[in-house]
Amino acid sequence: MTKMALIEVQDLKVHFKIQNGWVKAVDGVSFMIDAGETMGLVGESGCGKTTAAYAITQLLPPNGFVKSGFIFFKEPPRTRLLRLEYDQMFKGNPKGREREIATMRARLTKLLEEKRDIKDKTGQVKSKGTPEQIERLDASSAEVTELTERLRALTYFYDLLAKSKLKDGRLDDFNEEIRKIRWKEISMIFQGAMNAFNPVFRVGDQIIEAIQLHEDVDDDKATERAKALFNFVGIPEDRITNYPHEFSGGMKQRAMIALALALSPKFIIADEPTTALDVITQDRILFEIRKLQEQLKMAMMIITHDVSVVAEVSDKIAVMYAGRIMEIGKTVQVFKNTAHPYTSGLLGSFPSIEGERRRLISIPGFPPDLVNPPPGCPFHPRCGYAKPDCSKVVPKGIELEPGHISYCHYAKELQPNLRRLGG
Repeated sequence: MTKMALIEVQDLKVHFKIQNGWVKAVDGVSFMIDAGETMGLVGESGCGKTTAAYAITQLLPPNGFVKSGFIFFKEPPRTRLLRLEYDQMFKGNPKGREREIATMRARLTKLLEEKRDIKDKTGQVKSKGTPEQIERLDASSAEVTELTERLRALTYFYDLLAKSKLKDGRLDDFNEEIRKIRWKEISMIFQGAMNAFNPVFRVGDQIIEAIQLHEDVDDDKATERAKALFNFVGIPEDRITNYPHEFSGGMKQRAMIALALALSPKFIIADEPTTALDVITQDRILFEIRKLQEQLKMAMMIITHDVSVVAEVSDKIAVMYAGRIMEIGKTVQVFKNTAHPYTSGLLGSFPSIEGERRRLISIPGFPPDLVNPPPGCPFHPRCGYAKPDCSKVVPKGIELEPGHISYCHYAKELQPNLRRLGG
């Protein structure tokens, strides 16, 4: 049975308007995460990882604009196949798509009227109708279901951006549909838990507020749930009345995890969950994340620049640089069969506790200015394998094995020579 992609990000572009122009923070990113799967998004600071997360949760600042792309959430597999079929059918023909949508809507309206007429004649009781009426009602119901699914595919019904994107590309912060999804279905463990909580409210009250905003529960039940969450992440429940400044760094991070879990979301984004924590506390937080995966079967996206973190907790990994994905695949594939020079450089800059000791190799140069990114492959000014094509043409994805894609013109030729972990 095919797994359902819980979230699919397709050709996402998020740019920020500043005085000097446009910062192309995310510039054509695509990936999919299945239900229950964990993906690590890694890369240097400033490469667009957190911006991608804020686009998914729709928490972009006022100067953030979504230039293009889609974020499909909980789209049924058949609807996705129909959407891809229609995208191919109406590629470059938006008016044809509009005509198809109008035709389907007219047919759907007619069918619903027919169903209503039959129900009125039978007094809303199907069994009282004639065999012909029952047959027509069943046929109409089946066609309504089919047309509804096709219309949802044609109109990108499951695209989160379609619900809140304004004409100029900004997002409606107060869109009711998105507010119902945010935290109830998609939640986030924010970078820097030290500053994520409101300092003038008790930590427990902030968790209780999140529960009561989305669910109709009284104070006692919400408090019990908050205490249960504290126990789950290893914080004594009597600390529920404490203020944020009374928690240590590790406790704040675990309390942030408890807040993210408050409504049992389907998808959690963990943005640098171990940053600024000591090694012992980092290990504790990673233990909590593994416990989430094993017990709650939630899908997760872990954002970090530390490849050792994703090696420990991720099923797949996406390597990001200058607003674009450089390589994506199962974690073992990317680590053992590295197929992009940037990934090789990133892995080579981290020490390994296994195998022979090797000199760490840094990547020469500096990340590009995202206001004026280099043409072609954004990594070519720092790449030791760059050829003339690299500075002219943006590389397309090359699939080296199922699910393992490298955005490098010469991925197949370079793969045998690239440094990798455990190779």
